[in-house]
Amino acid sequence: MFAAYKKYWQNYVNFQDRSTRSDYWWVILANIIIRFFFTSLIVVGLFNCINFSDTGSIFTPDAGGWIAFVVIITILYMIYLLATLVPNISISIRRIRDTGLSPWWYSLAIVEQLPGLAIGTELNHGNYDVMLLIIMALISLTLLIFYVLPSSKKD
Repeated sequence: MFAAYKKYWQNYVNFQDRSTRSDYWWVILANIIIRFFFTSLIVVGLFNCINFSDTGSIFTPDAGGWIAFVVIITILYMIYLLATLVPNISISIRRIRDTGLSPWWYSLAIVEQLPGLAIGTELNHGNYDVMLLIIMALISLTLLIFYVLPSSKKD
C-alpha cells in the first residue's frame, strides 16, 4: 500500500501513463483511511462542544477550545482534499487508460457532478431530485465498472 501511495504522489501530474488496478485501489483505500481519520477527529470535537443537557445552552462551558480544534482540523482536511484533487484526477485517468479505454471517459466524473449542483438550487423548479440522483448513481456505477476492469495489453 505504501509503495502505491508513494507512486501516487510521485506521478501526481502524470496523465499519460497507466495505473494498475492494485495501484489504484491501494490509493483509494489509503485516502479512505485518511478521510476517516479527519472525519473522526471532527466528530469527536463536535460532540465535545454540544451540551446534551437541558440547561438552555447548546454549547458546553469549555466549547471554545473544542470549536477551535474542529476549525483547525477542518482547515487541515480541506487542505488535504485540495492537495489530492489533481492526483486523484491523474490516477483515475491513468486507470481508465490502463483498461484500454479513452481517457475522455473520465469526463463522466465531471458530468456526474452537474446534477448535484442543480439539486436544491433555483435551477430546480420541479421535483427532479430523484431523477438527478439516479443519473448520478448510474454515472458513478459506470465509472466504477471502468475502474475494476482488468488491464489491457500494453501497446
